[in-house]
Amino acid sequence: MMTVASMQTSPAPATSSTLAGSASISATTANTIAPASLSMAKTPAMLADPKLASKPVKQYTLVLCLDRSSASNLHTQPQSQAQAHRILLGYKKAGFGAHKFNGFGGKVERSDSSVRAAAARELHEESGIWVPESMLLRAGTLVFDFEDGGSAPPFILHVSVFTLDWKPEVILPLDENASAPVPPPFETDEMIPQWFDVHAIPFADMWPDDELWFPAMLADKPFVGQMWFAADQKTILKSIVAKDDSGEDWDQFFVARKLEQEARGVFV
Repeated sequence: MMTVASMQTSPAPATSSTLAGSASISATTANTIAPASLSMAKTPAMLADPKLASKPVKQYTLVLCLDRSSASNLHTQPQSQAQAHRILLGYKKAGFGAHKFNGFGGKVERSDSSVRAAAARELHEESGIWVPESMLLRAGTLVFDFEDGGSAPPFILHVSVFTLDWKPEVILPLDENASAPVPPPFETDEMIPQWFDVHAIPFADMWPDDELWFPAMLADKPFVGQMWFAADQKTILKSIVAKDDSGEDWDQFFVARKLEQEARGVFV
């Protein structure tokens, strides 16, 4: 485990969330804050919770599709360096996180060759978007812990977050052999995709932690975060979000942790 040089934590009531090293971000103003204005902690304050050594861990992925191809962006800088002006989210129809907007993702399966391959598979299943996994860019790492009780997950969620620069010319349809394939994204059994302006992201209809780390993601700043949720899955008890300049391979860290837990019989 890495050595944590510094840790910044803060309680986060349901009405507001706190970004380590920055001012409080309220739900009413979060979607108007310029990502470039963020002041982020230099050292990621992560993985100091002893529960991570004993509580079962599940690995998940999350992909956010970003559209950088506005006319102004194309005339001023390469698309890979342009700031996103739209983001694709999906409305979850059922299951964990139902009736919320979120990115596209899910659990890493044993059959997946890598975490990135799992992210590409989940994106495909939930939105119809099928791209080479090499197009998925690593954005950050999130760890979620929930109080015991109610329907809260009895395990820790490790989420690998990726972004995809929206390029319709390389997006493949769900069924390449269809006579008239519907261009993705389109509604699937799990999600209803919808584009949003980055200044009108529906944080009120999303997981409450999203407004903590979305600004870093939209600014292409690598981040690492840890969230402690109450059993109601709505209240953030404590949160840490920081710039990730550690060079740590968090995926490998959690793969090793899961294998260790499986050997001890606590794998779920």
